[in-house]
Amino acid sequence: MADANIEITYRSKVAILITWICVLTSPSWLIMPALITTYIIVAAMVALFCQPAQSILLMINQLMSEPLKLVGVIAAGLSYTGVFATVSLLASDRRLVANDTGLRLPMFLALLNRFNNNIPWSKVQSITVVGNIDDAYEKLKLQIYTTDDKEYVLKLGAMAPQDAEKLLLAAEMWLPPKARNPMLESLQQKFALLALPGRERSHRQMLDDELDSRFTAAAFRPLEPEEVLDTGRLVVIRQIAFGGLSAVYLVQEDKHSLYVLKESIIPSQSKDELKQKAYELFRREIDLLKRLDHENIVKVIRAFRENEREYLLLQYIAGETFRQMVRENGPRPQSEVLTWAKSLVDTLACLHGMDPPILHRDLTPENIIVAASNVPIIIDFGVADELIANATATLVGKHCYISPEQFRGRALPQSDIYSLGGTLYYLLTGNEPVPLSQSIPRAIDTQISESLSKVVADMTDLALSTRIASTAELIERLEMCF
Repeated sequence: MADANIEITYRSKVAILITWICVLTSPSWLIMPALITTYIIVAAMVALFCQPAQSILLMINQLMSEPLKLVGVIAAGLSYTGVFATVSLLASDRRLVANDTGLRLPMFLALLNRFNNNIPWSKVQSITVVGNIDDAYEKLKLQIYTTDDKEYVLKLGAMAPQDAEKLLLAAEMWLPPKARNPMLESLQQKFALLALPGRERSHRQMLDDELDSRFTAAAFRPLEPEEVLDTGRLVVIRQIAFGGLSAVYLVQEDKHSLYVLKESIIPSQSKDELKQKAYELFRREIDLLKRLDHENIVKVIRAFRENEREYLLLQYIAGETFRQMVRENGPRPQSEVLTWAKSLVDTLACLHGMDPPILHRDLTPENIIVAASNVPIIIDFGVADELIANATATLVGKHCYISPEQFRGRALPQSDIYSLGGTLYYLLTGNEPVPLSQSIPRAIDTQISESLSKVVADMTDLALSTRIASTAELIERLEMCF
């Protein structure tokens, strides 16, 4: 949702049926203009060169001698084509667009509402949920009433779960307070993120639960909803989690786009030389991250400093983290883990191949999200934690995923391989790795293949000399496990 408009795909069953009818009948109405053109040419040639005595040619000549009849035939043919073309165009429009001014309905829905496809937020009197909120989301509808006595119905089942949640977020941001219904909040809290089978929790719930688990008791006052940052460009929508020396927020930029904002604070008692060095390293790495353009890495938008706090603005992506998946459904199948592992190693290869190499430093189950396409996306970097670590001379991070050399303050590309190995161990067994130890999945579950267990063990070898040395080597090893 990084654009000014939030675009949602609305798949009406009626519109899809009509589209298919238009597609199947397209040979007839698409060739109609060509038939009419041919008819006119043939009729003209007959009138000029042929004898009208012949019965068929006589009929054509008669049509030519009666212009109104000819115009009628042409008009009927073109109308036939025009009607099908228009209906096909209307039925194929499946874009429901939300922005700060209102909702723009797909043209097919506009046709059902007397060609009125714009619903300004300012005219929305109320939005109610039709149906039992405990039912499957596909059975629910949103009923929109406007101040000019119009009524619109949107079926949640016509949207993908993540798209329906986008619509609820848009209503949360832009709907006038008087039009808000408590049922919308209940629906958002309960909404099922079903992009992956068996998931029955909303992205908002999962973000709240998971990010909250990453922080301890608050050590500073977090930002409140509606607080403004970055010279008025960003407005805090809500807190996602906070504690220790960090916080995470959902924010809105220029009243349009949604982002995730990470906040870090450096204690005032930290030594000036440490803080200065930490800031330099932080800015240098952020500059590198902003230049990254990889589909499996969350986009770093920008970093800024305000009120003695450091902020990192990140792309907002809906999905479910590895930790949530294991917590809700237990260890993952080997085939799934292998597919994810290969994708993640390809992503790490991109990071480590930069000049200079970019290290993630915090590759844990919390920081990898599986989007609707079932592709793992890295949603967080350890650069913000590294800032605090460098400025305070302390270690920040989840210890059971940190390699020995990173504990000593010397992170290397192999450190990310160690962290990924610990993450794969967690996916396969459902257990946290033991800090500063080699992880061997078959020690927990003998059903795990020896080859895959050996790869994870070699990824988490404590000694750099015997640990898997590079992403290229790791890809080769994983290929042998398929």
